[in-house]
Amino acid sequence: MKENKHEYFVESDLPLLESAIELFPDLLSAVICAKLVREKIKYPIKNSETLRELVPSDGLVQLGSQTVTLENIERFIPTKFFPIENQNQLLQRLLIAFQIGHNSHYYDRAKDKEELVECHNDITILPSPMARPVIL
Repeated sequence: MKENKHEYFVESDLPLLESAIELFPDLLSAVICAKLVREKIKYPIKNSETLRELVPSDGLVQLGSQTVTLENIERFIPTKFFPIENQNQLLQRLLIAFQIGHNSHYYDRAKDKEELVECHNDITILPSPMARPVIL
């Protein structure tokens, strides 16, 4: 294993990396968000209020195929996720937040329908695409 993780890829590998990331819409959205944070916000991110700086005046942020609202940010990124100390923590916690959001939207859409599958005891929220544990 190489010591510097950046030695695995060179600039000409960017199309390959983009293709791989696009296979996972939540990962693409998290990476786009991390890029916006890198451009506009300094770490540590102390609370969801800080993330308001990412939201334009229309209240919508386009993150790949997903549109995120300020309400989504405040609803699906729990206060226990803060402070966010660095980019890796941000990516991990965003992936969890997207899963929380998908599960919540599923129940919201199906609330009045008989087809609702009561599977909340079986839902597993994956902490990150890495094997390292996430400390929340």
